[in-house]
Order: sequence, then C-alpha cells, then structure tokens
Amino acid sequence: MPAVPGEQQPVEPSGRGTGGADPRLTPDPQPFYEPWRDAGRPWEVGEPATSHSGAALEVERRVLGASRMVDRLQSRFAAVAFGYAVFKKYADDEGSRLAALLAYYSFLSVFPLVIGFFALLDAVLANRPDLVRMLVSDLVPPEYQAQVTAAYESLPASGPALVVAVVGLLLSGTGGVFAFYAMTNQVYAVPYRFRYGFGPRYLKVFVMVLLLGIGVLVVAIGSAVVGSLGGFAAIQRVGAYLLIWCVAFLILLVAPKVLARRRLSYGEVVPGAALGAVAMTAFITLGSLVVSRFVASSSAVYGAFATVVGIISVLFVVSNAVVFCYEISVVRAWQLWPRGVDITLLFPADERAYALLTLMDERMPSQRNGVAFDATGHDDPRRPDPTLLRRRPPGVPRRPYDVAAPVAGAAVGSGEPSPVERRTPR
Repeated sequence: MPAVPGEQQPVEPSGRGTGGADPRLTPDPQPFYEPWRDAGRPWEVGEPATSHSGAALEVERRVLGASRMVDRLQSRFAAVAFGYAVFKKYADDEGSRLAALLAYYSFLSVFPLVIGFFALLDAVLANRPDLVRMLVSDLVPPEYQAQVTAAYESLPASGPALVVAVVGLLLSGTGGVFAFYAMTNQVYAVPYRFRYGFGPRYLKVFVMVLLLGIGVLVVAIGSAVVGSLGGFAAIQRVGAYLLIWCVAFLILLVAPKVLARRRLSYGEVVPGAALGAVAMTAFITLGSLVVSRFVASSSAVYGAFATVVGIISVLFVVSNAVVFCYEISVVRAWQLWPRGVDITLLFPADERAYALLTLMDERMPSQRNGVAFDATGHDDPRRPDPTLLRRRPPGVPRRPYDVAAPVAGAAVGSGEPSPVERRTPR
C-alpha cells in the first residue's frame, strides 16, 4: 500500500538486544511529511478557502483577493519580498518583546557593571589613579560620574567583603547578557532541548561580560589615543567612529557564536553584526544628546523619571535595530523569502519558517513536534482539544512510579496489555 503524504504508516516494533520484539515499545517513529520539500505536490493556486457565510463571506473573499494581489506583486520584486520576509520573521519571533527585554535588562545592568568594573580597575591600577580617573571620564557621561564615584566609595574598602560586593555587582549586571542569550537562541531557532543548562549558561554569560569589559576598555583607551591627535578634528571624529564600530562589530559577531547553542556560520552572523554595529555606533555617539533633549522637553510630564524614560527609550530603539539586523542575517542565510500575506496560501518559505518555530518549541529529548498544513480551519477536529489537556485524563497514573513493573513473561502474547503498555507513550 503506497504511503500517503502526511500520514504515518504502521510498522512492526523493533527489538532490543537478542530477545526479539519488546512488547512495551511503541512502533518505530516515522519521519513527518515535509511538504516544503515535496516538488511533486500540487503547487498551483486554487480558490481561497473561506470560513464565513452571508455578508461576512463577501468581505472575507475581498480581503483574501486583496491579499493575493499583494502577494503576486511583492513576491515579484526581490528587494520588497526580502524586506517583507525580514519583517515577517521579526513578527514571528516577537522581536518587539525580545527588544523590550533586552533594553530593560540592559538598563538595569549598566550601573552595577560600571561600578564593578570601576572597582576592578581601581584594584588592578592601584598605582595609577590618574589613569583610572581618565578611563572613567572617557566612559561615563559627566552627569553620572559623581554618582558612580559615590557608589564605589560606599563599597567595603578591602577583604572578603569587597570581593563579595564586586561579585554581586557583576551578577546583577548579567541581566542584559541573559536577555541577549534568549534573543539569539530565539532568532536562530535553537530548540529549547538543546539550549545550555544552568552551569554552562552562566559560564557563557560571564565570558560575554568579560568580553564587554574588554571592549569598553579598548574604546576608552582608543578614544584617548585618537584624542591626542591635536589639530585634526575631522580625523579624530572619523577615528572615534571607526573604533566604536569595530568594537561593536566584534562583540555582535562573537556574541551569537558564544551564546547560541548551535554552530553558526559567518554568513548567518556577519551581516547582522555589521548593520547592528552601525546602530550601536549611532547610539553611543548620539545617545547622550538625544537623552538630554528628551529630558529637557519631557521633564514636565515625567518629572524625576524623565532621564530613566529617555535612556530606556533609546535602548529600546537600538535593541530593536539589533534584533532586526540579526533577522536580516537569518532570512538571507536560510533563504526564508519570499513570504506570503495571504494566510490561506502559504509560500514554501512560510512552511519552513513555521516548521522551525515548531521544532524550536521541543523541550524534552523525547519530544518530537510535527507540523502539517492540511487543517480545515480553526476548529479542525484532528487538533488536540485544549480543554482535555487542562485536566488529568481518567485512568492515567499521576506518575510512572505509581505503576508496578510487569512480571517477566506475564503479559507477553496474552492479548492483555501490560501495565507499562497502558501507560501514556513516552
């Protein structure tokens, strides 16, 4: 009997060892049908499927007709189709939420990290307090230098208490990197079952915090060197911009390779890192100016919170730009375009993108999520009923330990399922 696409065929249970078939095992799992790879499937465009009647049916037909007209036009022009595909993947990944988390936790991480790095610099360069003051003046905006210095002076002077305080500051400053970790694994569709556990995740995050500190020092020292070129204002500005861009590019290039739990090629990362570095350079260059103007114009509305709102707003814009730039890299490298506007007529790239999202949601090593695009609508009876999933089925044990192991040979060939066979398949 020929195999039907999308339908799993029954097979005989496989044996383990030399004892033949094990009656406790479920049949060998078959690979899911992958419609986006089936060149022989009927690809021609038919009449759009509708789900309404009466006046609503006419409205639905007009909307679907307009969607198909837009799809015919946008998919013909590569630049438009690529841009829409990037936006579509950004929406699929909830890019705005990822950017909001990145901006929020980055804001909360900046102050602890600055104080922690200040303490480390003061300990390492104890004999060069002038160099420490120069680095702080180059890195911290003038209006916040007094707060950073006062916070540092309130730390314990030395001993284990200082070590605990610095470690606590560095831990408090990891929130932004953790948000970046979640963002990169989401954008690059890394399944949850593959992502780093508690220990390796913290190790990777601390590596990135160290790299960020090194990058900040490079920017500070490089800015001092560029500033020493007296009489060449244009060269100083260009040199400062290039220095910031290079450091931001290297950080954005290395971060996904360190934090994402899969091997990434340079083609998947370089375009996003290069474009994201441009956004970072613009933020570092214009951020203080934008925030000061925002505070001056919004103090009457936000009062004392105007500075906080201004900084978070700028961080949110930059975070969105970084997420969007990584999406550009992924869509380009994975060829996830063109995408469709019409929800009843999916493009092959649509099917691959949604399959990647489905596979990403696999949480357990034994979990195997399948995807099919043959549903008849929202009420397709083949879908699991969420109402039934929200309560315990009758007759199913609460935990596997509540079921006694079968006696050897007792249930084999008797026609009655053993207790383990009655258990929900793993």
